[in-house]
Amino acid sequence: STPRITGVSSGSEAIVELNGRHFDLVIIMKGVDDRMPIEVSETVKREFPYIPVYLLLNNNKDIALMEGNGSILSIDKIFVWNGDSKIFFAMIKHLEDKVNVENDTKVGMVRIILLVEDSAKYYSRYLPLLYTSLMEQTKRIIDDVSSDEQHKLLRMRARPKILQVTNYEEAISIFNKYRDYMLCLISDVKFKRNGKLHEEAGFDLIRHIKNELPDLPIIVQSSDIKNQKKAYKLKVFFIDKNSDSLLQDIKSFIRHYLGFGNFIYKDSRGREIAIAKSLREFEKNLSKIPDESILYHGNKNHFSQWLMARGEIKVAKIIQIATVADFNDPGELRKYLLKIIQEYRTESNRGKIIPYEESSVLDETNVTNLADGSLGGKGRGLAFINNLLYDFDLTKFVPGINIRAPRTLVIGTDEFEYFLEKNNLYQQIFSNRSYELVKESFLHAELSDALVKKLKKILKLLCKPIAVRSSGLFEDSLMQPFAGIFETYIIPNNHPDFEVRLKQAMDAIKLVYASVFSKTARGYVEAINYKIEEEKMAIVLQE
Repeated sequence: STPRITGVSSGSEAIVELNGRHFDLVIIMKGVDDRMPIEVSETVKREFPYIPVYLLLNNNKDIALMEGNGSILSIDKIFVWNGDSKIFFAMIKHLEDKVNVENDTKVGMVRIILLVEDSAKYYSRYLPLLYTSLMEQTKRIIDDVSSDEQHKLLRMRARPKILQVTNYEEAISIFNKYRDYMLCLISDVKFKRNGKLHEEAGFDLIRHIKNELPDLPIIVQSSDIKNQKKAYKLKVFFIDKNSDSLLQDIKSFIRHYLGFGNFIYKDSRGREIAIAKSLREFEKNLSKIPDESILYHGNKNHFSQWLMARGEIKVAKIIQIATVADFNDPGELRKYLLKIIQEYRTESNRGKIIPYEESSVLDETNVTNLADGSLGGKGRGLAFINNLLYDFDLTKFVPGINIRAPRTLVIGTDEFEYFLEKNNLYQQIFSNRSYELVKESFLHAELSDALVKKLKKILKLLCKPIAVRSSGLFEDSLMQPFAGIFETYIIPNNHPDFEVRLKQAMDAIKLVYASVFSKTARGYVEAINYKIEEEKMAIVLQE
């Protein structure tokens, strides 16, 4: 959510606002008066020492002036605005990451990008770009795998954190503290070490870190093109600060080396053979690519890097531990990777509503959705209880308890609407009051091809009797519950002829739909002053 921003035009107004309520950050924008930012920051720090104060300059010329001022100690960070409003976004995210990094690495194992840059001009350009790329990547992942609002928020929280420091000692301190969570290092060459400007502090830092983490992706960015040869010797990526394509170069590194883009499967010569835009495509291609590609990416640790960048931290750490040398041949490595990803997917789906896919395993720990639309009252209630059962450890409170749910599938209300429209049933419903004739019409009507195709697959996996249950929008309503109004059918699901089993299941679904228009249902709807056309029916299938 966007932070609330309060704007004032003088230092005295700022103090009045700060005395009125709590603020998390003060941003001072420099105008014509060079002394004003210093005076305001000193006043704020004197009265509210716990609030960070950031200074936003209007151009690069003011950097030397402000950094040369001895009173700059009252300002926590200087940024430069060169016309892009994303700088505000970057300033807020920079503070959030600084505050949250310790908790989020400890609790959520989030990754860290370490930026070592002492020039406000350059980190003011890098940070908006890095944060924009991170957010774009996170949004792609959410669209790919997310199923509910809570999961989306957790995904946002699990994005990599960016920590920016200005000298050698700060960089070593961050690295030592968060060594196990490092995703990438972006470093300048010349910055302070032991309080003095050091010509090769960046290379010294890189040597130290590569000695500890040889596979860590690293960028050296420098305005001296001679440093490119030194970077090449260290086998790290080089970017020229004076390049006209500076931002595009960083974007390219982020996509290709940090796994922020698609996963590009390559052969042993580095030629592209397949692309995966999502975790599911990644898994699908992993089962088909040649052995040489498995070895190429496995030796370079590409699999775990891409998963780390996507926030799939748990599975990435498991894969990272395994090396190509641990397996007798590429086929064994392929089986291991697929097994880990499938186990991770199953665990991630526990207690959730997941869309049906042919490759998915019907599992009692989640609810499988066969058609879009509302789940209805009963479907919502069962999904909620299922989530509690598998996300909330009841054994902590009642030792030895073992509560399980039957395998559950839901057909959303969109199928009900499609069924009525496709088969022109509305006219019969409203012109014919005979429930028996309505049922007969419904039984002769056809379900959608997509649903029939899914039912054929599902009935081959389910071998127990199946309850085909109603789940109307009004069912389990707080004020006018429709409990007991609609039908439930139980099918034995044991006929030797599969086509008979399929017809029984489809007929049961159609009869539950028809029960919306039974004499009992119509009477109840009239009694509570509702309209029958307002009700829409979902179906719950349970073993």
